[in-house]
Amino acid sequence: MKNIAVYFANFNPINLTQIEFLQMAKKEYSLDEINLIPLEQSRKEILNTISIKDKLKLCELAIKKLNYIKILENNTTENFNILKILKNLKEQNKDSNLFLIVWPYFLQYFVKLFDVEKVLEIAKIITISPFKIFNKLTEEFPNILIKPFELNLINSKKLRIMLALNKDCSEFLTKPMLKHIKENKLYYGKESLYLECYDICKKNTSFKRFAHCNFVSKAAEELAKQYNENTMDAKIAGLMHDVMKEKTKKYMLNIFKNHNFKLSRTEAINPKVWHGIAGAIYMEKILGIDIKNIINAVKYHTVPRKDMTTFEKIIFIADRISKDRIYKDVVFLRKLAKKNLDEAVIYSLKNTIGSLLKKEGTISTPTVECYNKLILNKKWRN
Repeated sequence: MKNIAVYFANFNPINLTQIEFLQMAKKEYSLDEINLIPLEQSRKEILNTISIKDKLKLCELAIKKLNYIKILENNTTENFNILKILKNLKEQNKDSNLFLIVWPYFLQYFVKLFDVEKVLEIAKIITISPFKIFNKLTEEFPNILIKPFELNLINSKKLRIMLALNKDCSEFLTKPMLKHIKENKLYYGKESLYLECYDICKKNTSFKRFAHCNFVSKAAEELAKQYNENTMDAKIAGLMHDVMKEKTKKYMLNIFKNHNFKLSRTEAINPKVWHGIAGAIYMEKILGIDIKNIINAVKYHTVPRKDMTTFEKIIFIADRISKDRIYKDVVFLRKLAKKNLDEAVIYSLKNTIGSLLKKEGTISTPTVECYNKLILNKKWRN
């Protein structure tokens, strides 16, 4: 009696850790055949995706020489019906045992999206789990077969970012896969990175905050063009500047702890400024976006520093003059930003410092140093 399995995923893109995962599943559950189902994603779900044609091609290249892995006809995520697929397979293979392989980190979503009891009537649900989450999964999903194994898994999002930044991905993609990606310009370049950041920002912010981030991105792009800075970097930094804005204090403190970042005394008593620092750490250390001008612009968009670059000033001011801002002096500041960026920063800092003085709030040393330097430079020029 044959053991036949089905494994569906977005495969955006498929990578070698997924193939290793399937090879382990074959060994652990004595599988004779594995059927892959690449899902076509709509732009409503994710901007940074590729066509089903390219997904199928990359799957073909990934499973080359693995004769026990086959590719089933593609489905869109909108009309995907796992029960129907399993029933059809069972009908075609009446004397076989049917298995449904689920990616370990997808289990919690799988049980919410699908009728697990109905699936179990047709097939056994199986997975291979990294040791660090094995106990948690076995307790949470007692009706799913889970076997522990040490896996070096990579998040597809992180892989797409690596490709966008032209980093070495040979550990996760074969040479033919990389060749197809490069020749067809899939995932490569700052435009791809912007699309990835768009999806990340959308998932991590509310509707109102996401709209604000887009307005800041647009304002930053316009200022970057005027002041001869990288416009795509400005779009990305503007989009991601508030990616951590709505996270809890506990969440941000965990980011600081996990990445050995120590807040200054002034920062520690003012959680409102944490999101810029947490956002910069999240982008660089967790997402792997190591473009320094973007990281620093996100980090210093709320609390500036003494030696701010032109690019950092652009993001700092774009946050204050974006289309959604409606405070008293915003029209004046927008006009000023187009005439003289330094004057716009000085004007904004005067308002901030004045407001803090009225409330007897603390003023960070870098903020004072930034203001003093800009004033001294202004007097020197005059």
